[in-house]
Amino acid sequence: MGKVKWAGLVALLLLFALPLCVYGLPSDLEEASSSQELAEPQEPRSNTNGLLRWDEATLLLTDPEVNCEAFLSTQAAEDLVDCYPQADLHFRIFSGDRGLDCRAVLTLYNPCLEESQMPLPEDCRIYSLSKEGELLDVTSLFTYVEKDEDGNQIDGWRTKVWTLGSYVISDCPLED
Repeated sequence: MGKVKWAGLVALLLLFALPLCVYGLPSDLEEASSSQELAEPQEPRSNTNGLLRWDEATLLLTDPEVNCEAFLSTQAAEDLVDCYPQADLHFRIFSGDRGLDCRAVLTLYNPCLEESQMPLPEDCRIYSLSKEGELLDVTSLFTYVEKDEDGNQIDGWRTKVWTLGSYVISDCPLED
């Protein structure tokens, strides 16, 4: 196949792949409220030795040789925020590599550390958010870690994962 045909094929693939990279954002950005800050999916700040770092999370691959392309968005799902006005909700929406080639350790940092009335970590709940918008309490799958094995400050919830998903951290249990 000639270079021109390959270039056209690559351009076509990019055209169709681009919407997949922005999972979690409003479908029509112009309709989004101008006062609402749009949180586009972010690439990791660093990706060294199998450790991907964002401001709100880290992902440590058990095999540093495995390649992982993941993005993180903190864009709030307004329908859930409206449904649970009593709760302070924080979103961690991963996109990119859904299935990992190795097991990984996911850490979701505590978003409430800066608040003057910070809830206790054991009072917070973590929910898995399906594409249909359904919440599943997965708090029991996470362990709160203040410091890592080397004494570094962590202040986040950790779990082992094979896939990246979408998570909601709440300062209280969400009732139906």
